[in-house]
This record gives sequence, C-alpha cells and structure tokens, in this order.
Amino acid sequence: MATYHELLVEREELDKRIEEARKAELSDAIQQVTAIIKKYGLTAAECGFSTVEQPEASKPTKPVAVYYRTPEGIEWSGRGRTPVAIQKLVDAGHKLEDFLTEEGKVWFAKKQEMEAKKANK
Repeated sequence: MATYHELLVEREELDKRIEEARKAELSDAIQQVTAIIKKYGLTAAECGFSTVEQPEASKPTKPVAVYYRTPEGIEWSGRGRTPVAIQKLVDAGHKLEDFLTEEGKVWFAKKQEMEAKKANK
C-alpha cells in the first residue's frame, strides 16, 4: 500500500498529465470550431455567444394598488410623480386625501398611525 506522501506525488504527476491532455484536446477543439465558423460565416450571436451578459429573469411584479382616483377616473398609486390632472385639482384647493380609494383610505390610516407613533417617541 502506498503512503500518503507517495499518493500526493502520484496525484501531482497525474494532475500534470491531465492538464497536458486538456491543452492538447482544447487546441484541437478550437481549430475545429474556428474552421466551422469560417466555413459557414457564423457570428458570435448566431452561435449563442454574447458579449453582453443577459440579466436573470426577474420575478413578475404584481400590480400596484390604486390609492387615488379622481371623479374623472384618473388613477394613481401614490408612487412616482403626481399625475398632472391630480396636481391641478390639488392646486385648485382640493386635498389629496379627497381622492383616496377604499384601499387608499386603509393605507392612509396606517400611514397616519405610523407617523403618530414616530412623533410620540
């Protein structure tokens, strides 16, 4: 039975032989692929290669709830920039809270509650 040290030496020699065989086969493979690409005039994109990494598919987003709705039916989730129609109504003297939907009223009440808790700390 071989000793630990002898086995390590054998492994080192085997690793060298493996790397030499890989380099030889890799060189042949590259030559074959290059010949096929030239023969058919293929591009990297046609071969499925891309220079730009494709982002992983993200999870589908679920629709955002509508928290504000005007009498004209303009809807807004409360995220992002305020729609022009809603901003005009606010500028004309209406309160944004006047346009809350039922779901928006629940959200707004929770928001008020959280702000009150922060103020009491």
